Amino acid sequence: MLQHINQPSLHSQIALANTYYRQGAYTKAIMIYSSIRSTSPQIKQQLYYNIANAYAKKASYTKARLYYAKALQLG
Repeated sequence: MLQHINQPSLHSQIALANTYYRQGAYTKAIMIYSSIRSTSPQIKQQLYYNIANAYAKKASYTKARLYYAKALQLG
């Protein structure tokens, strides 16, 4: 018998990452945003934008620019 696998929902993962971002824990926020998988271009765009903002807050401007570009490519 298979055990029930409990995966956090997309929205709860984004909410958790947003909470870390607001608390200034940008590295944790980036890790969670990066771990979220979605096929939706709108969700991907939002994740890339959020990752870019977190990198910008960390003064990692090269990485921020990369993720801003990825977000722009999606729309």
